Amino acid sequence: MGEENYKLEDRLSFLTNRVASAINERFVLKLQIHSLTIPMWRVLVVLHDFGESKLVDLSSLTSIDASTLSRLTEGMHERKLIRKVRSTKSKREIVVSLRSEGKGLVDALIPQAIELDTFMLAGLSESDMAVTRRALRSMYEQLTAAGQTVVPSAGAATKDARKEKYYVQSKSDRVE
Repeated sequence: MGEENYKLEDRLSFLTNRVASAINERFVLKLQIHSLTIPMWRVLVVLHDFGESKLVDLSSLTSIDASTLSRLTEGMHERKLIRKVRSTKSKREIVVSLRSEGKGLVDALIPQAIELDTFMLAGLSESDMAVTRRALRSMYEQLTAAGQTVVPSAGAATKDARKEKYYVQSKSDRVE
């Protein structure tokens, strides 16, 4: 495909980012009532769905880089939303679990998240959604199977996400 055929509004990365931004803009209003952010929500939901998790696994499941996740979970631990303890197997591993306060927030917010999904998906058939989910998962696997993921750079933690800088990190470079 030559440059003459390149249209931003047709790029899948642009379209998926627009959808994610629109969802987040709406859902963040629900989260702010509880002093939560989108990344905090992802942590809570993953722990709700998967149970206790090592911090490194939680990083992968939430798509939040390890150093950012470490700081994020520290604040969530202080708010008593989650529990963070050293693993009995390794002093380097941190195990994270959901506390009752965090579970209560997830239970209260899941119906609102489902309502937003229902609104967004109105008019799409279940078979279209199944194909879309399969395609998106396949694309993600293709991108991550190459041995590289895109994570925010160390200096990228700004309140204005539009200014974030990203770098490519190979799986062998990750700190576990």
